Amino acid sequence: VLWLSTSSAAAPDGKTTTSGRPAVVSPSLLAADVGHLAAAAEELVRSGAHWVHVDVTDGSAECGRSLSSLGPASIAAVRRAAPSLCVDVHLYVREPEHHVEACASAGADRITFQIETMAESGASTAEVLGAAAQERAAALAAVIGSLGCSAGVCLAPTTPIEAVSRLVSGGLVDLVNVLSVYPGIGGQPFQADALARLRALRKAHPQLPFLMVDGGIDAATAPLAAAAGANALVAGSYIFRAPMSGEGSLAERLRVLERALAEEGD
Repeated sequence: VLWLSTSSAAAPDGKTTTSGRPAVVSPSLLAADVGHLAAAAEELVRSGAHWVHVDVTDGSAECGRSLSSLGPASIAAVRRAAPSLCVDVHLYVREPEHHVEACASAGADRITFQIETMAESGASTAEVLGAAAQERAAALAAVIGSLGCSAGVCLAPTTPIEAVSRLVSGGLVDLVNVLSVYPGIGGQPFQADALARLRALRKAHPQLPFLMVDGGIDAATAPLAAAAGANALVAGSYIFRAPMSGEGSLAERLRVLERALAEEGD
């Protein structure tokens, strides 16, 4: 497969899993202090982070009625404050085609869209798997690439993994994000059903550069996700809110997740 991603498939600092895949932790700003995003980004750099995850939602039914305060202005603020970070944008909005250019212009390095938003009248399995939605997704991935960003695709917990097979097999995306919580609400517990989905995706697409899991990731769940084939972890509450429970510094928590990836089973 020829991956159309415009950025290297390697992790920025060269960290890899035991199976040789890039190992990535992408702290989610959804759990940071929204009034001090630049400071949060700067702290991530000081703590040794290389990616940062920015969730953009619009309050629509497709994103669980969640309305985020993050958008292109937030992306630009993070880019200015921490130019070394890979800005990993999860665009969970209706009609994402209307928003990718603004995100790219603001400084996004990667843009991941939600496959369910490709269905015209809801996110039913039949619609998401249908030709129209699949063609729309392929076109969107190509547009993202043309803007100089790497394209990814995200799966909600109830969407079959077959919905992204064409995009992955065709090299149109180099990242699949498996949601292990329902979208749009931070702090939810990890759903163990995601592990089977990760295993199935890794088995079907062993050369996929980034198999990401998003939701409920912490010191206990990260090793489970890594053993199931994930090599990219999104973590919000564990990274930004764990000090309240005495779980070490931000840098220490990053290292915990990185070790889980480095020691993953294959």
